[in-house]
Amino acid sequence: MDWIEQGLDDWRKASSDLQVVTESADGIFTQLWEDIKEIVIAAEKQGIRLMTNGSPQKRVVIMLANSSFFGKPLPADRKLAIDLAADRSSIVARSDAGEIHLKIEVCSDGVVCLKYQSHPITSRDAAKDIMQDFLFKGNSPFLPGRMI
Repeated sequence: MDWIEQGLDDWRKASSDLQVVTESADGIFTQLWEDIKEIVIAAEKQGIRLMTNGSPQKRVVIMLANSSFFGKPLPADRKLAIDLAADRSSIVARSDAGEIHLKIEVCSDGVVCLKYQSHPITSRDAAKDIMQDFLFKGNSPFLPGRMI
């Protein structure tokens, strides 16, 4: 009955992985937020008016309305919401530019990591992807062909 042993081994590993993911999720989410804040600071230095807010598991970046973007005001606030799932297994970033879903999983090396589209991604690269979409897609004043 090797299949019973295999089933029990798989169950034990899944339980162990779930526990370590749950224990690591807050730290991973905090690191992602720190990386996003670095990009916010860099964008502000370039004249893009942004504000951060939120709670420990629900963070927000706001592109402020009526702030000057090189002479043309943005007609309404734009909001980027970054949420840690209640079960601690994923992070979702949502804005008018779309959604980015990041999974928190145990990677092949046994370390808890972020995954995007089933591939490991660093927190810094995930932050860049999230902010690049928010700053330059959707209702952004910085879309190609949109004069500002």
